[in-house]
Amino acid sequence: MRPYPALLAFGLTLCVPLVPALAQTAPAAPAAAAVTPAAPTPPMHATHHRAHHPRMSFAERFKRANTTGDGHLTRAQAKAGHMPAIARHFDRIDTQHRGYVTMADIKSYYKEMRAKRHAAYEARRKAGQG
Repeated sequence: MRPYPALLAFGLTLCVPLVPALAQTAPAAPAAAAVTPAAPTPPMHATHHRAHHPRMSFAERFKRANTTGDGHLTRAQAKAGHMPAIARHFDRIDTQHRGYVTMADIKSYYKEMRAKRHAAYEARRKAGQG
């Protein structure tokens, strides 16, 4: 009636020699030249806006697209710099037809577009109330 403890003991004696065979070898240490030190993490208050939104700001994208660094963004730079909205509306933004736009030009354009959208919204809202 007690064959289970005997079977358990017999099974354990068979498995014990297999345990060292199942152990994995330690991974080789990485070469010293391949290891690069991690960059220091800035304090949370300095990057809290980045913690939730990892995209670059518009000013950062403008600066990256402006390969000449002169603050003048051409249509080609806007296309190459992954700023499709600026490239698409370039003629409307470049009101002085200089062949480039500045941050001030872009901000002015978007401010004007926001005002037009707001005026259209107000007109629709008033028309619905009347």
